[in-house]
Amino acid sequence: MICFFLANVYAPCDVRGKRELWNQLGSFSRSRAKSNLCVCGDFNSVCLEEERRSRGMVVRGVDTDFFNSFIADSHLMDFSLGGRHFTWFSGDGLSMSPLDSFLLSEELSSRWYNCAQIALQRGLSDHCPHYSQFR
Repeated sequence: MICFFLANVYAPCDVRGKRELWNQLGSFSRSRAKSNLCVCGDFNSVCLEEERRSRGMVVRGVDTDFFNSFIADSHLMDFSLGGRHFTWFSGDGLSMSPLDSFLLSEELSSRWYNCAQIALQRGLSDHCPHYSQFR
């Protein structure tokens, strides 16, 4: 049996709010160095500008920079998404992004080295349900 910390995230859409959240989560993560930690949820951010598909929506590089710095400084690992390329779709279906994710600490990912993220088919929500599979 593996015990771990789980932080569920619903990040704000504005850059300032996300930056505050990344700072708080980063402090939480660093204070639990060498712990088994999973941070998951709707990050409202992407790691690469190319990951978003949109009509008229501009991805600001500063947003991806802050998010990537948070992941690196917190010693978290982002795993590739299986099943689908995107986890969020706009109402008109023209904008889409992989906003939802599971980030694992290095300690936890070394224990669950075969883990994978799988995005399922979208139902009523504008987000696809997804899960992390640990073996």
